[in-house]
Amino acid sequence: NPNAVSTSGTYYIQAGTAAGCSVIEPVVVIINPSPVLVITDPPAVCSPSTVDITAAAVTAGSTLPAGTTLTYWEDAGATTAVVDPTAITVSGTYYILAETAEGCSDIEAVNVVINDTPILVINDPDAVCSPATVDLTAPEVTAGSTLFGAALTYWEDPGATVALVNPNAVSTSGTYYIQAGTAAGCSVIEPVVVIINPSPVLVITDPPAVCSPSTVDITAASVTAGSTLPVGTTLTYWEDAGATVAVADPTAIAVSGIYYILAETVEGCSDIEAVIVTINPTPTPTIVGVDIVCEGDTEAYEVTLNVGNTYNWTVVGGTIDSGQGTNQIFVIWDTPGPGSVQVEETAGLCSDIDTISVTVNPLPTTSDIYHN
Repeated sequence: NPNAVSTSGTYYIQAGTAAGCSVIEPVVVIINPSPVLVITDPPAVCSPSTVDITAAAVTAGSTLPAGTTLTYWEDAGATTAVVDPTAITVSGTYYILAETAEGCSDIEAVNVVINDTPILVINDPDAVCSPATVDLTAPEVTAGSTLFGAALTYWEDPGATVALVNPNAVSTSGTYYIQAGTAAGCSVIEPVVVIINPSPVLVITDPPAVCSPSTVDITAASVTAGSTLPVGTTLTYWEDAGATVAVADPTAIAVSGIYYILAETVEGCSDIEAVIVTINPTPTPTIVGVDIVCEGDTEAYEVTLNVGNTYNWTVVGGTIDSGQGTNQIFVIWDTPGPGSVQVEETAGLCSDIDTISVTVNPLPTTSDIYHN
């Protein structure tokens, strides 16, 4: 097939006339070998990783005659060279041109895939007070992130080996980890700090009731004994549950009622509990009755009647004729000289005493009457 010679070599062309005259001359045919590119697309990577299309694996299996050079292009016409084919940063189709020293060439496409890696921005959640919990799945924790459709998962360790059981209700302070992973396998993991400050727990023991004019000290340690108070907790004392009206002097409360103790830590965690103060009124008996009597007289002595109270009378210089245990007694004065009447009035556990002094005058004596 002289019209399709496919092998290099020296061939001959003969020219001959009809009269039998001829001449033959050699002709040299050179068929240079062309490169044959076999392209294996490089594995997809995740940004910010880059792809090296000059790697041997990309053209493995190609037939490249000695002296063949490879160049890298953005277009099939090989007009725009790839700036850095060892570190391509944008997905797309690029081209590899194989060219021999004789000018024989092959150009083939190579596909580069660089998947987006999520950009995870972490905003540490606000500290809370126990027993409150922290929700790491709240949108504000990852606000500002660019996720490219990534799913979020939650972990106890940076290696993402131990899943966080309840990321929407974390109850323990510590550093946890949020991982954003795309369907393409690109992921990033970032730490998030959870702070759950301990809250004080007040245990209130109401102080014992007292009798007026005694006062009650609600700052006494016994009132809050058994409480759990973190270091730095302060106690304040209030007249209302809203802690708007402070108790003027919590060490000397003089009026019965419900008061409130507020325990607050330096981090702002608090507990407020009621304490009941009981100040029972002390009776104030005042004896009414004569204080100068004659021997043999019977006199009444009384104090104001307070229903429910008890009365215990003591008399010196006389005898209680009736009324012991009530608010009024009758006394027979039978011993001349200084005497007294005393009453102790009791209301519950509270009592008071009043005493009056009584002078008991003797009866006059008369001498015998004689008649002459």
